[in-house]
Amino acid sequence: MLWRSALPRPASFALAHQHPLTQWLLLILMAGSAGQLFKYFHIPAALFLGPMLVAIGFGVAGASVRLNKQVFRLGQGTVGVLVAHSMTVGVLLAAMQSWHVMVFATLLTVALSAVVGIAMARWGGIQSSTAAWGTSPGAASAMVAMAEDDGADSRVVATMQYVRVVCVVMVGALVSRLIGADAGGSEAHSTDALLHGMNLLNLGLSLLVIGVGVILGSRLPAGALLVPLLLGGALQLSGLLQITLPGCWRLPTARSAVTSACALIA
Repeated sequence: MLWRSALPRPASFALAHQHPLTQWLLLILMAGSAGQLFKYFHIPAALFLGPMLVAIGFGVAGASVRLNKQVFRLGQGTVGVLVAHSMTVGVLLAAMQSWHVMVFATLLTVALSAVVGIAMARWGGIQSSTAAWGTSPGAASAMVAMAEDDGADSRVVATMQYVRVVCVVMVGALVSRLIGADAGGSEAHSTDALLHGMNLLNLGLSLLVIGVGVILGSRLPAGALLVPLLLGGALQLSGLLQITLPGCWRLPTARSAVTSACALIA
């Protein structure tokens, strides 16, 4: 049996041993394919869940690629401007009509999240700052960015945040079907805005908002996301700007999922 042990063992495929360019190509191809596959089967938030699950799988498999910090910040700024795009006078008026319900739901969510965070820090063996950021409700990308700035374990925070997001997406889709809500409203709104809002001036100004917002927010926790969001929202509500971005950029869920899940790659 000694001759068998002397034979060279076949090299196993490990992501960590692959060239970084190969890892990036695999990540992009598999993330895009997963998103389109989920979309084909009409899974809610397909372009979010597919790339996110693939990126998490790469992290668990030991991928060694890293996203450049400046590219990550520009991605955060793009997500912020895309969120600001949905801030209209009609949305604000609707929120004002139900402000008491929204305030109660927000306070209840924050309180329950704080209780869960304290329990995880005390009995779950998780660092207190990591537990606090991981259980904090809100934009998952912002929480991951602020956790990294605060010195918490961004991989654990990203895992906790995106497990929560997956649960919220699935429960939201289930509830919307139970109450008979129209699932195509957001797509119709996006298509309509793209048709009569797309021009080079607004596109250039929108890109300028991203760049200026990222620069101004460089010294603030999650400033690359929050400053473009606030700046773009204020300009759009004032009527000075109609936020316009190319159709391929109107995938904040997929972009956010891949960039934030890169924090899971050890």
